Amino acid sequence: MFKASCEKTSITGLLQCMALLLLALSLLMVGSKITVHAATVMVPQNSLTIQGAINMANPNDTILVSAGNYPERLVISKPLHLLGASKENTVIDGQGMGTVVWVNSSNVEIRGFTVKDPDQYGWSIHVEKSNHVNITSNAISAGVDGDGVNLFKANFTVISSNVFSNNLYAVNVTSSDSERILNNRADVGDVIGVQLLDSRGSLVFNNTFSGGEYGLDLVSASFNNITRNVVREKSLAGILFSPESPSTPPSQFSGNNTVVENTFEGNHFGVDMQNATLNTFYHNGFFVSGLRHVILVATTITSPNFWDNRSLGGVRGGNYWDDYAGSDMNGDGIGDTNLPADGVDQYPLMSPFAPVPVFIVTLVPSPANGTVPLTVNFTASVLGSLTPLLYHWDFGDGSTASGSSSVNHMFSRGGNFTVLLTVTDSTGSSFSRSTSVLAGSIAVVQPDSYTVPLIVAGVVLGGLAGLLFWRRRKRRNRAEAVKREATTGRGVRG
Repeated sequence: MFKASCEKTSITGLLQCMALLLLALSLLMVGSKITVHAATVMVPQNSLTIQGAINMANPNDTILVSAGNYPERLVISKPLHLLGASKENTVIDGQGMGTVVWVNSSNVEIRGFTVKDPDQYGWSIHVEKSNHVNITSNAISAGVDGDGVNLFKANFTVISSNVFSNNLYAVNVTSSDSERILNNRADVGDVIGVQLLDSRGSLVFNNTFSGGEYGLDLVSASFNNITRNVVREKSLAGILFSPESPSTPPSQFSGNNTVVENTFEGNHFGVDMQNATLNTFYHNGFFVSGLRHVILVATTITSPNFWDNRSLGGVRGGNYWDDYAGSDMNGDGIGDTNLPADGVDQYPLMSPFAPVPVFIVTLVPSPANGTVPLTVNFTASVLGSLTPLLYHWDFGDGSTASGSSSVNHMFSRGGNFTVLLTVTDSTGSSFSRSTSVLAGSIAVVQPDSYTVPLIVAGVVLGGLAGLLFWRRRKRRNRAEAVKREATTGRGVRG
């Protein structure tokens, strides 16, 4: 066809010839682009080890890892998709030898693994000087002195839908910007949920942080957004704002962060503010804090923090405080008396802005001990607006019951029984709390209920001093761990 068209001598023929040649050339060019395809490497079919598969893979290849236990330490230095069969049955085990997965390439995906057991102060997953890394749907555990995910100068990382357990920091972000930390759970043995250190522009959204010392640490961190998280039962504070050191200048305080629509339940302090400026809090809910909802530690603060949505315009609204005792005089849903609420909020909400997650405040048996047959009344104080709430009681003697927040149960035989109450809301989320009952001839056991004693100022000051020492000690230990890691040739934190 090309030859016949080009043999024509008319202008029309020549134009047709040129058009056909250009079309053929473009087809050749397109063909050259689509001949490169990313491959799939199978473990153990193509390689017995995950590291072997990483070594043989080309950039942007996918590595599919079958279920199993893989006692390895991985280094990923090229763009790859590393996909496990599922986090329940595909385990990368560092065997206490060092960082389990070390990433020093951009555009890496890690999905569907249990990643566990680095060395004592090590990291389960470490990302260094790399961008656009995706860590999704994993179970991650580093031990109580290590970090689940550690980011250093790693921007645009996505950490989503992971389950963290038994970490010093579930996620530790240092000198990194624009992270997305979404839909994770850190509620079994994690000391701190997320730390943002010298980091900017990150979103921490819809995570659950339960137990341990802090939900979030913002240390010399700015322009971050903390939204719709649940932070509960933290022994020190739900969220801490602090400078990196006592000598940090005000220009490097944690500032211009937005904290919105979060729920703080049963923490010692809800918010601990230590030298932080121009941060905005609104539409958060504060419930049953042990000592105070907000503590302000100010020595060199030069600018205020804001406790309502003044920057958005429209109806002014602050936060919900369960201890606010003022009145709404004009019926607009904003408190008008006894201001500022909790010493900070001029526009307190009369009802929570966001749905209140289920939370068992107290669980009290009466009596807690006695001789058999022993009839005990159990009464629970429960928060939760996502009704209906379903109550499941396990009395520890082989019997269970469904009912309400108050039930009676008779123990017909002797023993020390652990009674567990699980309350589930309409979304399927649940919360459990236990107490003890001794049935026998001697009554000695006291109820295990949720109580937080008032602490005098001297103890608080002593605790703060101890906390500073604790942080210094942990940082020293971590520095020593980095030095040890450097001797392996796997990289150095700069």
